[in-house]
Amino acid sequence: MQTRTRAAVVAALVLTVSLVAVPVGAATAQLGAVTVEGDAVVQTDANETYLWQSESFTVNTSFATDTGGVYQFCLEGNNDGNKSQRLTCQSQTIKNNTTTSISFRVRNASGLNGKVSLSVLATESFNSTSTPVNRSKTVYVIQKQGDFDGDRLSNQAEVRAGTDINGTDTDGDTLRDGDEVQEYGTDPTRSDTDGDGLSDSAEVGSSARSNATLADTDGDGLLDGKEVELGTNPAVADTDGDGLSDGEEVHTYDTDPTEVDTDDDGIPDDEEIMVGTTPNDGEADSDNDGVPDNEEAEAGTNASLADTDGDFLSDKTELELGTDPTDGTTLLVLLAGIGFLVIGLVGCIRLFGPDDPADLSAWLPSGGAASGSSTPSDVATNGGSAMTADSTSPADPADTPTPVGEETGDPDDPRHNLPFDLSDPLTDEDEVLKLLYESDGRLRQSEINNATDWSKSKVSRLLSSMEEDGKIRKITIGRENLVTLADRVPESAESPFEDEAK
Repeated sequence: MQTRTRAAVVAALVLTVSLVAVPVGAATAQLGAVTVEGDAVVQTDANETYLWQSESFTVNTSFATDTGGVYQFCLEGNNDGNKSQRLTCQSQTIKNNTTTSISFRVRNASGLNGKVSLSVLATESFNSTSTPVNRSKTVYVIQKQGDFDGDRLSNQAEVRAGTDINGTDTDGDTLRDGDEVQEYGTDPTRSDTDGDGLSDSAEVGSSARSNATLADTDGDGLLDGKEVELGTNPAVADTDGDGLSDGEEVHTYDTDPTEVDTDDDGIPDDEEIMVGTTPNDGEADSDNDGVPDNEEAEAGTNASLADTDGDFLSDKTELELGTDPTDGTTLLVLLAGIGFLVIGLVGCIRLFGPDDPADLSAWLPSGGAASGSSTPSDVATNGGSAMTADSTSPADPADTPTPVGEETGDPDDPRHNLPFDLSDPLTDEDEVLKLLYESDGRLRQSEINNATDWSKSKVSRLLSSMEEDGKIRKITIGRENLVTLADRVPESAESPFEDEAK
């Protein structure tokens, strides 16, 4: 009976020592840093350790003392300021002046959740004067399907993705980790998932124009970030719609991907590339024909060909002549026109000219020469003495022209008596008659146009009126009208019926 009583007292003393610490005595004891390991450990960094609530874990520390004896070590968990929960205890015999490793094996952290303080307490058994020693470590106890940080990504999913369990935006791109994984397909650990120079947040949402998971959304050879920098549309391969992709314009042709006509020469960039002209120089003359590309665009010619229509006349020549540089028949038309002119001239000479070619110089109204003979105008220019081309003798004074208004003494000369006085103001009809008198009574209608500087319509109406009045005659030769005084019509031009009428 006495033995049982004594044992009960000893047990009571041990229990009392383990639960109540009385700071008495001068023994030195300390616990080392507390660490946690095992299947429950999810994520550990310098400041935080996360534990799965349902998994086992081990808590390690060390104990050093200069006083040997039997010591009790207990592990407690305090759930963020709530009442402590004792998880496990053990007793060990410690020798003087030694350091002993202490480990606690915990099957799970059931009953704990969130921020938890794990505390190790060491007390000397059977010594009521010993002082308890403790050391703590803060951990976070979480559930696999829970969402500790509220970012719409489960704790287990965060572990798999490598994101922060206690941080809603791991990569700092202003997108929640859960949104990046579940909605956008972006990487929550990288602020620029596709590496195109634009943050994920800039490439998602209703206002975004690019794909956060594609570095080159439109496939035009330019990264989305570069397109934003240049002002192009990262979702449209050809921003300016000129037929060239933005990448080609930047990397190959050095043109502006936001302008249809980079050099503003009137020719779209793609057309310049196609025909081989310079698309980025507004003053360029790509075909070296003397006409800048922009002027060729206005004229409708090909800026890469000096002779657009291939008629052997350069574009510049045709523009200066006033012909159409895109019409290949221009040269043929000119040659045909010259041919008709020659034929008309020959026909006129044969119809109205003198029978003797030697007298041709006296007939030509412009004072032209035939067979090398001098014209009356040549005589006047040389001081009034006419010389023939093959003779040194003076010309016949009768060949020297008499000023208008003076009599020549020859009644057959049309200038013998003018029907008006030159001292009086001349009417339009007088001007025409004066020109005819000065030209031996014959002039082409075009020469009257040039001499008077009147409009063609005015000259035509005036001549028709004068013909009706019997003052002149108009004789059609090909496409030209020959105007003569009424009494100076060539016999070859008279109608065979006129003699019968007379």
